[in-house]
Amino acid sequence: MDFVYGAQAILKLMKIPIEILIYTDDPTRVDEERSMGIRELRRHINAHQPAFAEIHITLVSRNSDANHHADHLLHHELAKKNYDQVWFFGIHQINKEPFMLGIPGGGGPRSELEAAERDDLALRMSVDADERATGIGILITGDHANPPPHIIPPSGPGQLCPPNVDHRTFIGLGRALGTHVIRGGELRDWEGPPTNCADDSNNTNYLPGGGDLSQAQLQHDANPQPLILPTFDIRGNPSRLGEPHKLFMGKNGTWIRVLPDHQHEGFVVLPKSFPATKWPNGPNFQPLPRIIAYGTDRRTGKRLNILGAYDGDPAKVGRIVSDSSFHHYMNINLKELSAGSASAEADQIGQFYSNLAVWLSPRKKRREMGVEMIHWLANEPLMVQYVGTGPISIGRFAVSLALEVATSCEIQEILIAMCPDRLRQSIENFIFKPPHEASSLPSLELLFGSILEEYFIDGVQREDAQSADRDLTAVLQRGFEKAFLYNCSTAIDLAYESLCLLLPLLGQSLAFNVPLALHVLKSISIHQQIAAERSTMMNGNAESWVFDLTLDKNGETESFTLNLNMDPADCQEFAGIRLCRLTGELIDGMRPWPVVGTRLFTGPGYVITLEFAFRRVRILATGVETREGFTTRFLAFRRNQAFTGEEEMREARIDPDTGDTGTGTATQTLLSE
Repeated sequence: MDFVYGAQAILKLMKIPIEILIYTDDPTRVDEERSMGIRELRRHINAHQPAFAEIHITLVSRNSDANHHADHLLHHELAKKNYDQVWFFGIHQINKEPFMLGIPGGGGPRSELEAAERDDLALRMSVDADERATGIGILITGDHANPPPHIIPPSGPGQLCPPNVDHRTFIGLGRALGTHVIRGGELRDWEGPPTNCADDSNNTNYLPGGGDLSQAQLQHDANPQPLILPTFDIRGNPSRLGEPHKLFMGKNGTWIRVLPDHQHEGFVVLPKSFPATKWPNGPNFQPLPRIIAYGTDRRTGKRLNILGAYDGDPAKVGRIVSDSSFHHYMNINLKELSAGSASAEADQIGQFYSNLAVWLSPRKKRREMGVEMIHWLANEPLMVQYVGTGPISIGRFAVSLALEVATSCEIQEILIAMCPDRLRQSIENFIFKPPHEASSLPSLELLFGSILEEYFIDGVQREDAQSADRDLTAVLQRGFEKAFLYNCSTAIDLAYESLCLLLPLLGQSLAFNVPLALHVLKSISIHQQIAAERSTMMNGNAESWVFDLTLDKNGETESFTLNLNMDPADCQEFAGIRLCRLTGELIDGMRPWPVVGTRLFTGPGYVITLEFAFRRVRILATGVETREGFTTRFLAFRRNQAFTGEEEMREARIDPDTGDTGTGTATQTLLSE
């Protein structure tokens, strides 16, 4: 039996790198510092870095300058680094002669993505087909439509709306790069209106008190556009009882409902058909794109498609977000909504950018973040007081810890990524209700608690945790199974009790309502089956154990004997799980130290929690007992230290191996007498 001071178990919070390539085609427009630069976007992301990842941005232009055209082809850039996603901030419209930069008329003969680029990108957006097939995510942007580049515009303010030119021939900015991206290119309207012209523009400029909404300068004021967020059920269908898309999860249970505004945006669309050759089927359903945010043209009240999203996880392809305008990310539109401002709206916008980077990351990368999160939670020293108290109690503490460092979007998205494949391929939209609300899915607390309970049982929390099931495959499988079993059992109990109450209310008995009777009998059958499985795993006999215990004090070891006893009379059942009181003693030479604790059956082993005075300290220990032995960790406190709650315990815990005699010749520890 190993007995290790809890502080040694803390793992550093690992940061998984998220590599983003921002790919543009006009370095005279999209750079760092100009009005259409990304300096403020970068600052916002740095100010809202995820807890379990670190976002890195690389900006590359397809064309280095006016004398170098297509010298940075996309597939060449993607080969240089293991990028997790590509954000397209294109300006040019189509292939054209001659090559030039700027607006209007920019572009050249190789402005559009070529076959080799398109094929390479499609491969990287898939999963498992090749070592390059990592399922990278895509952000597709553009802007309003301009006249075709062959039309020489007049000079002056109306140059983008020349007279006698059919607006249906106009071409969207960003089309050259965006239109050829598989799936993503179909999520924006590249031909015809909306344009820059007042009669068919999409203007999201917003003033709280109204006023002249046509003014261009409004796009860089401190008033972002309000968003309308549709809600979806677990099947991805619109539902008033559902939730907005997880991209809009803010802090403290709030939702992000703003984006920078712009006086002539483009338009997000959904395809009219979804052939499986482009939009692959998963094993159980075909994931489809959705409009996830609407804006409003305040001049007319017209509702505008602002953002669309496609979750390709269940079909083993990368995720995609489509945005009506790249202006939502540009310096000019973030001038008064900078990362350094005290604006609550600016903070929401920065959080959206961070959420976007997390959400678009390949599932494998999000899963790596989740594994680090579970290791970090499990090795929090104060977690020992919850091990053995059941999944809900463990999970409640785990969620509170996670929310101290991470946002709800990050927590939920990486938890979804950790789902076993069969489950992930069966659910389009995960909605985790609070524990007190009935749902077909377990709550976050129940999922976290079940996973962490299996983590402790598995013995992963050892000194060799780095080599013992580091990716947690088996732990996650059992944890999800346990969470759904608990949730199913609770739902059956509720259904059974409700049906039993419904029948008298209707004045009927089982014999006169056969369909209802069959439903009740089915519920009873499932409930009894679960209860029977649990009862066969429980041991109701009196037990006693003797452990040889080794205490590691900074490399020096000391041996003890731990005796524990359990009496069936001191056991209680909660939801079919047995919790038993333990008594015993820790023998230090010839001196016994009284021990009290609990033993909880949780699966292939038991969780034991112990508390006792020991020499000059008070010990709180939690261990996992399996067929292979008993592994435990402890926290130490001063004998007479009083505390309540986690914060007090954080402050009260001590390292019993430290302390100086003052002589400089010896070390006095609290574990020595």
